[in-house]
Amino acid sequence: MLSPAPLLELGIASRDDFMAASREHKEPFVIRGRVRDWPLTIAAKSPKTLTDYLRNFHNGTLVSLMTGVPAIKGRLFYMEGFERLNFQTRDAPFADALQAILRTASEENPPTLYMGSASEAKHWPGLARANPLSLLPTDVIPNLWMGNRAVVGPHNDHPHNIACVVAGRRRFRLFPPEQFPNLYIGPMELNPAGRPVSVVSVSSPDLERYPRYAHALEVSREAVLEAGDAIYIPSLWWHSVESLEPFNLLVNYWWEEPGTNAAQVEAALVHALLAMGPLTPEQRLAWRAVFDHVVFRASGDPVAHIPLAARGLLGELTPDLRDRMRNIIRRSLIE
Repeated sequence: MLSPAPLLELGIASRDDFMAASREHKEPFVIRGRVRDWPLTIAAKSPKTLTDYLRNFHNGTLVSLMTGVPAIKGRLFYMEGFERLNFQTRDAPFADALQAILRTASEENPPTLYMGSASEAKHWPGLARANPLSLLPTDVIPNLWMGNRAVVGPHNDHPHNIACVVAGRRRFRLFPPEQFPNLYIGPMELNPAGRPVSVVSVSSPDLERYPRYAHALEVSREAVLEAGDAIYIPSLWWHSVESLEPFNLLVNYWWEEPGTNAAQVEAALVHALLAMGPLTPEQRLAWRAVFDHVVFRASGDPVAHIPLAARGLLGELTPDLRDRMRNIIRRSLIE
């Protein structure tokens, strides 16, 4: 099977360096050793020290813990038929969740335990100030991800992402956004990652059943991050994440570009599915040409030939125009 190319690695010393690198490369890159001096990373070298350190910040709120039987071997996925997930999620005291994960470290075939996307502000206020990431503004709130050996298949996020490995090791496999058709994405609403996820196994892909996945593999990239390393994942890049040690802890940061609204874009996709579902193939093809020209601007500015004052719905997105657009959408949904 084709081996993925290694991810770009950059030395980033400041926020200005990071912003310049992200604008220049427009692709994921690894920053080795970026958080190796965090007090959290140092504390994570010892289970007891880590437990004591995090307890100093924890405010008593319950965390969400995913649990799967040993038979799933860490793969957070679907049951047969894609109607149910192969793990359960429950609220648990943080100290109990941490100790349960640490206890499985010595087990040969442990159950899968995973605490995902737990907000620092909700559960450990002050932890971010004690472990600052100078690459981003201080109002970007981090999340903690903790568990034993677990893997989530390729999925994407609307925001940009910096993920910092604090304990253990993690393997990241990444695919460019345009590989969406080749990744065989599962159901939109029910998914193990909080986002639609590829149904192809990253470790053992069935290319007879999913032949287009071979094209995605040709342009995939991969990196294994050690404790202290960080990775930048731009918006909408597909990525799988595999935890490689009996205990793993990661801190990530999501942020969006000013003025963007991912929820509106996703709603537009659902609206398009609703509106275009009844169309014939010929009609869909015709509308695709319209969308390519007007929305995606594949041929440049679609209204360059129209005076500014006469561009109407295709003009500058002023507050008044946004309100007009929202009213048009509302009317279309009730008629």
